[in-house]
Amino acid sequence: MSLLWIYYKGTYQSYTIKDNHNGPITIGPSRQDTITVYSIPFEQGSIKLKKHEGLDEYEVFREDKKLGDVKPFHSFTFHEGEETVEIFIRQGNWKKASII
Repeated sequence: MSLLWIYYKGTYQSYTIKDNHNGPITIGPSRQDTITVYSIPFEQGSIKLKKHEGLDEYEVFREDKKLGDVKPFHSFTFHEGEETVEIFIRQGNWKKASII
């Protein structure tokens, strides 16, 4: 299982990627996107993350143009208009910490 973090405009969203997840993950302004960000227009289209075969990392695309890669514990940053958006992935199993 992995946890995907999207940081933008002083806030963030997280998305749990289950081990059996198939297909791309999309980030954009539409409810049809996997992760919906209403406050950014994504005028050039949604961002699409495609998993590298056999690796714990993702390629980042806008339409058919590759923008870069997201690797565990290494963020990927892109600009959407005047906004900066950062994507971060944490891989592996983890448990929530509890206070006893």
